[in-house]
Amino acid sequence: MCGIIGYTGHTDARGKLIKGLKTLEYRGYDSAGIAVFNDTLNEVIVAKCEGRVERLDEKSKDIKGNTGIGHTRWATHGGVSDSNSHPHKFGNVTLVHNGIIENYASIKNQLGIAGKLKSQTDSEVVAALIDNYYHIGSDPSEAIIKAVREIKGTFALGIMFDDIPDMIYAVRNVSPIVCCVNDDGAYIASDITAIGEYSKEYFVLPELTIAEISKNGIEVRDFQDNKVDVKMLELDWDINNSGKKHYPFYMEKEISEQPEVIEKTIRLRIKNGLPDFSVDGVDDSIFTECENITVIACGTAMHAGLIGKHLIEKTCAIPVNVYMASEYMYCDPIVSDKTLVICVSQSGETIDTLEALKYAKSKGAKTLSIVNVKGSSIAMTSDNVIYTNAGPEIAVASTKAYTTQ
Repeated sequence: MCGIIGYTGHTDARGKLIKGLKTLEYRGYDSAGIAVFNDTLNEVIVAKCEGRVERLDEKSKDIKGNTGIGHTRWATHGGVSDSNSHPHKFGNVTLVHNGIIENYASIKNQLGIAGKLKSQTDSEVVAALIDNYYHIGSDPSEAIIKAVREIKGTFALGIMFDDIPDMIYAVRNVSPIVCCVNDDGAYIASDITAIGEYSKEYFVLPELTIAEISKNGIEVRDFQDNKVDVKMLELDWDINNSGKKHYPFYMEKEISEQPEVIEKTIRLRIKNGLPDFSVDGVDDSIFTECENITVIACGTAMHAGLIGKHLIEKTCAIPVNVYMASEYMYCDPIVSDKTLVICVSQSGETIDTLEALKYAKSKGAKTLSIVNVKGSSIAMTSDNVIYTNAGPEIAVASTKAYTTQ
């Protein structure tokens, strides 16, 4: 999964972008890049390359400026190359993108830009589409909205314009963007681990709204230009704990953290020796009134679901089905208002699980999510949510996230 970082403020942007990208390395990537507005040249300068963030760090040493965006890419459209790396610049528009644009080919044909593109990506086509609607001095949010209304697919976009030196614009559909502010400036990222050290308070950008990010703060508006009041969340784990500390590997550190996080997850939810989910605002009726349970998840989280099936059927005699999220909608599942659907996801952003959750809700099921990240898409979509309190998990092989699930 690709990573996004953005900063505009009163200090050097390049250092913050590189640091944020290094934090996002655990998500997996094959290339990386940054774009920074250079006040001397009065334009956005892009540095990007195939390979590790360390290589990008060396390549971008001379880039100066206080506003920029960065990206780690995992190849989807187009192979692994410098030109396919993000950010992408077309005309006056520079952007980074997470997600998949399903109709990028038709947009490319509609604009007649095949010969002008420098990459094979769907993302550069989005930059071209926004540039098509943007003219120097015009309203950038209006151009973004016009472009987004033509796009089919999932996206998180961080956008800069050549003639707007101190601003970043962000918009998303499904793919996550989180935002925070401190005295040094304003930050956006695809994952709170990249910017959590700058503020304990953050918010998840609502879908299909525009965030206007300046060094003085972040303003969010809907597509009708109405101001949107965002829900502030508090980071309840120590961001400094995301480092390796004295351990040689993240995985070893996270294995050793299991007793602590399991206790933290369970202790709050026991009262008089019995399970009690009042701290989560989950009423007992969601459990007592269900006649069957469906667990939806992917990968490791699905294996947690299989353990759950064994335990629930053995102790409660309630039938449990476990589905791979990507297959759920195609299995003609039997769903009623007596069905409890439990969605399990460490990040809360697993798109297949999110789409399956939406489908189950549309069929009338009661829904409960088990996730690790406050304000994540799955948490916000579910009727009820239980947070696992595992803290950041950096190692690719899941340990403490799995056991808390």
